[in-house]
Amino acid sequence: MIRGQVGPYREALIEIEVTGSGARRLSLSFLLDTGFAGYLTLPPEVIRHLDLIPAGRAAGELANGAQFEFNSYFATVSWHDRPRLALALEANGVPLLGTSLLWGSRVTLEMQTGGAVVIDEISP
Repeated sequence: MIRGQVGPYREALIEIEVTGSGARRLSLSFLLDTGFAGYLTLPPEVIRHLDLIPAGRAAGELANGAQFEFNSYFATVSWHDRPRLALALEANGVPLLGTSLLWGSRVTLEMQTGGAVVIDEISP
């Protein structure tokens, strides 16, 4: 089970650990974004700090409909108490966690400031 909370701007936030090359690790706060079909986004400075391995370029569409190409990287995240390989897109701003990482999980939100965000694994 992964736990987080709803922030003051009605955003669902969780903290997970991301591991890069040479076992470099960071615990980061992610905003759950169900409109993002990828795994996660990370700012350039986090990608550099973790020394993530490049995975090429990935095409995407922004919320305003604009097409964009992102640099992508391999990262490992702690997900349901196990390491999971995830494709991280390089993007400025708050790290986002998308539906590809949420796939196979149940997300429960208590929609009030400080409300619980709970992500449970769905049994196969």
